[in-house]
Amino acid sequence: MMNATQLRNVVDHVAGRRAPLPVSHPWHVLVELADTGGEQALNEAASRSPGARRECRPRARRRHRIERRAARRSLGSAPQRVGGQQEGRHGDHTDCAVPVSAVPQFIERATLAAHAILPGAPIIVVAHLGDGNVHFIPVASFEQWRAFDDADAVSHRVKHAINQVAHELGGTFSAEHGVGQVLTQEMSLFKPAVEIDLMRGIKALLDPDGLFNPGRLLPTASTVPHQPAAQELP
Repeated sequence: MMNATQLRNVVDHVAGRRAPLPVSHPWHVLVELADTGGEQALNEAASRSPGARRECRPRARRRHRIERRAARRSLGSAPQRVGGQQEGRHGDHTDCAVPVSAVPQFIERATLAAHAILPGAPIIVVAHLGDGNVHFIPVASFEQWRAFDDADAVSHRVKHAINQVAHELGGTFSAEHGVGQVLTQEMSLFKPAVEIDLMRGIKALLDPDGLFNPGRLLPTASTVPHQPAAQELP
C-alpha cells in the first residue's frame, strides 16, 4: 500500500514510471491473488472487493500489472529524489509494525505525532499490509532541515514519537529491517530490562568474546536518548 504522496514521488522523479490508474486516488493497494480454480474464480473474488478496480482484458491487465510492479520497485529511491538535488528532502524513515486492524489508526495517530514536531510536513506511507508493517516517513526540505540548531535531535524526536504510537497500539518499532545499530536506543526504551538482559545472556553464551556484529542489536547500558525541547519547522 502507498499513499498518493509517494506515488507522485515515483512518477515525477523516477524515469520511465507512470501512474497505473488514470484517476488520482489518495491510497493505492497492490494485491496479488492466486487460486487453483483458475482465472474465473479470481475475477469473482476480486469483484467482491469494495472499490477494487479490475481490468478484464488480458493485454491491458498485463500492462497495469507491469506498471504497478515498476512503481512498487521504485519506492526505495523516490523519497531521496523529491525536488532534485538542490531542493531535495530529508525523510525520517521508520519501520514500524502494528496489528493489521490497527494500521488506519496508526497512520492517523502517527501523522498527528509527526506534525506536532514538524507542522505540515508531507507524509510518505508505504506499507506491507499482510503483516502490518508500515514505513511512515515525514519529509522536510533540506533547507528547512539545515535551519534546525540540532537536526539530529529533531530527527530522533520525530522517529521516537512515531515508534511510540506503534508501541501504544501493541506494535513494534522494528519490523522488516531489524534493529542493527540505528534502533538500539529505541530498544532500550520499548523492551523490558529483563528481556534485554536475557538477550545479552544468550549472546554471551554464544559469543563470549563479542566478535559477532559488535555494537549491533543490543543497547549499551549507558544508552540514554536525547530529548530536546520542541522545535518547529522554520
